Amino acid sequence: MKFIETIHCTSRLHCKGCRNLVSGRTWRKQLSEYYELPNSKIDFDCPFNIPWNKVDPVTLKTNEKAGKPKKGGCGGCGKNSKR
Repeated sequence: MKFIETIHCTSRLHCKGCRNLVSGRTWRKQLSEYYELPNSKIDFDCPFNIPWNKVDPVTLKTNEKAGKPKKGGCGGCGKNSKR
């Protein structure tokens, strides 16, 4: 499953950590163990055009592509992963 299609990406709950180029790299590397990353790169471009190290609340709220979490959580961890 592609990470950028999961609720973890579309909900925007992880942008602050994900878009931190240096300190978010470990987290993105762990994602690659479960999901397909864009272009198979750990340091992938954000599908919502959020730049590296520039996440702020206004950026997250004003982007209309943000997804909405499903009731009760996604339930996808483990079910939709590569493992």
